[in-house]
Amino acid sequence: MTSRIWARKAATALMWSLALLIAVGAARYFLVPPPLLRPKLPPDLVAREPIVQALSGIAEYLYVHHRALLLTHIGCGIVALAGGLVQFLGSVRASRPKLHRATGLAYLAAVLAGGATGMPLGVLFLDAVPEEMRPVFHPSMAAFLALSLAWVAVSAMAFRSARRRRFGDHRAWMIRSYSLTFAAVTARAWAPLFLLLSAEPVLLANGGILLWPLNLAVAEWLVRRTAAASPGPASSLELRAG
Repeated sequence: MTSRIWARKAATALMWSLALLIAVGAARYFLVPPPLLRPKLPPDLVAREPIVQALSGIAEYLYVHHRALLLTHIGCGIVALAGGLVQFLGSVRASRPKLHRATGLAYLAAVLAGGATGMPLGVLFLDAVPEEMRPVFHPSMAAFLALSLAWVAVSAMAFRSARRRRFGDHRAWMIRSYSLTFAAVTARAWAPLFLLLSAEPVLLANGGILLWPLNLAVAEWLVRRTAAASPGPASSLELRAG
């Protein structure tokens, strides 16, 4: 049992660390000028994998040509990544319910705006890619659009459950919602692994974002595992963070 507790604490600490690291890193887009918009790549890597060069120019293109959409999406992502973590603190939920509700509403508003801006960005980013390479990125476009829709829909279910005071369901939907928010982390974690392990252009271009359903699968496993372990009714379900 002790090993399980330590494993859970380690997983929680890792989740918090990665989420906050990505949130802080994304904040660089609000600096003027933002650093690392187009990172310099080794010439041999560009020659070997031209698709990596195409990928490296997407952020710069969107910043220059669709800045309002991009910064709104990034800002909302930062709020959702950081603010969403607070929702899973049982101590805040129990002792400061008004703060819990306020951060929850901020999280849901950020998801709504982030999803709404993510959908056009999911199409517009293709303009940054050479025309002959665009078909390679179509799976990413489809995955990003699907993720944006799922993010908003799942979060809406969390809000609906809270309004109906079905707090067990609310917490379960929030776990699912935050798993989709956390795709901002996992997509970045998968990308270098694909670059290291594979030279397949389609996998390099699309692998990270295409795997977002795995986040939802893990969340569903966690929801069901927690519900099965709980001796009480469904309303006692909660994600214990810390």
